Amino acid sequence: MLKIRTSKSVIRNLESQLVEFEAKLKEIQKEENKFVALVNLFDLMSKMEDDQNFQKELEFLKKRNNKKFESERESLNILCLHIARCGRDKYGMNRTNYGETVTGEKVFLGDVFGISTLSVSQCLKKEKELKEELRTDVAKDPNNPPTMWYLLHDYQAGLFIENHVKESLGEIAAMLS
Repeated sequence: MLKIRTSKSVIRNLESQLVEFEAKLKEIQKEENKFVALVNLFDLMSKMEDDQNFQKELEFLKKRNNKKFESERESLNILCLHIARCGRDKYGMNRTNYGETVTGEKVFLGDVFGISTLSVSQCLKKEKELKEELRTDVAKDPNNPPTMWYLLHDYQAGLFIENHVKESLGEIAAMLS
């Protein structure tokens, strides 16, 4: 029997993948060490980008242009954009190649507030030093300057994770509702 693909069947088939993806994002969200969470987020998103399954299904939905599933198509499009933004980029934060597992040696932070670029592995090795180094030059309150650790761990990595995970979870929820 020939099975015909429809917009509805594509959405239904994506549901189990979205539930699994949602669970992994929630685990990343719970991780207290933002460097570990960032590596895990990049690894998850890179695998999703390599697989291209969501992208392929999005292209199918765009071609069908079924107005009934416009909100699902838009949510999937936004989710694909988050996956791409967390994907591999030889000059970005996630400097891995196609098919490669993301590790702390290949994820880079810095290049903000005049901070030199460091790998996550380097940041973790220098944790004590980074927690002691105060950055009075970027402090809003000169009596309470941020540490290098805060700028890299909480500000750069933490905000990146918060933005991408929160928004991705929102789009997944919209598609599953």
